[in-house]
Amino acid sequence: MGEILKFRQKNEETLSVDDRRFLSQEFDDVYMSTDFMIHNFIVNIGKMNDSFNHYLIYRKATNWTMITWYNPRQMAPLSEAENRIRHYNLMKELDTYEIYEGEGVGQHGWDSESFWFVLNIARMDAQELAVRGGQIAYVYGKTGGLPGLIYPDYRI
Repeated sequence: MGEILKFRQKNEETLSVDDRRFLSQEFDDVYMSTDFMIHNFIVNIGKMNDSFNHYLIYRKATNWTMITWYNPRQMAPLSEAENRIRHYNLMKELDTYEIYEGEGVGQHGWDSESFWFVLNIARMDAQELAVRGGQIAYVYGKTGGLPGLIYPDYRI
């Protein structure tokens, strides 16, 4: 959990005042209680999943991200049709990576959202995509480590 807080603190300093309002404990709780489902695995931020880690080793992944372009900036939700178009556009941006579709299932009344699970993507590349897609946060991890919640620097 300390690693997640370090990411949050580092990035919170670079966000505008408007962006900081999204970094409330309640917002963190929504992400932290989301089940990120990929293949037959459930991944949770800040929690080790040994089976998932073995899968990453098998896939020869050194790092990975779970990223979506659904509902940018977490404002009023877009229609399912608009979100699917954004999801498809993100898929096209990821054409040089090994990707799989997953689903984030929230526990706080938030609708489920599709995401792309991307293997062997550099953190800065994932961050650039998150910013371009208007995302407040994304999930990033390294094989053998805990999944972390990353708040992008919107000044990239």
